Amino acid sequence: MRVVIEVITILAAGFYVSRSIAIGWAWRAARRTLGPGAALSEFRSGYGRAALLYSILAAVGSVGSVGAWFYSSHFAWLIGGLIIGETIPVTHRWMLPVIRKLLDASSELSPEEAEALLRRWGRFNAVRGIMGLAAFLIFLVLFAAGYAADPLP
Repeated sequence: MRVVIEVITILAAGFYVSRSIAIGWAWRAARRTLGPGAALSEFRSGYGRAALLYSILAAVGSVGSVGAWFYSSHFAWLIGGLIIGETIPVTHRWMLPVIRKLLDASSELSPEEAEALLRRWGRFNAVRGIMGLAAFLIFLVLFAAGYAADPLP
């Protein structure tokens, strides 16, 4: 059971990081090649799915870290879980006002405003990605160290 929980926790954090990087690069590339209007349209069409995925992965990583800590008694699992779990309030506190402006279809954003908001969202997304990466690396090191010292039967 310990291995299953730890692997699920690591995978959730790893997918969180990979999605953060992929989405950040994709929207930046869209903004550069197609312009802010097309990038804004792409943001609006894909944000709902991405937000749901981010939330699920952060929650699974955070809850899984508690289970991994329970089985391993290594406090660092909780630190990693706190870091990835903290991406949820970070999103709500700092990113949500920007996201709401980007998603508001009734407001006509100028290309400059759209560009500025997308850049700001990109910076927040990078912070969130770094937090996820920190948690992922903590989980990975703990997993490797735990089984080097206590090999699987």
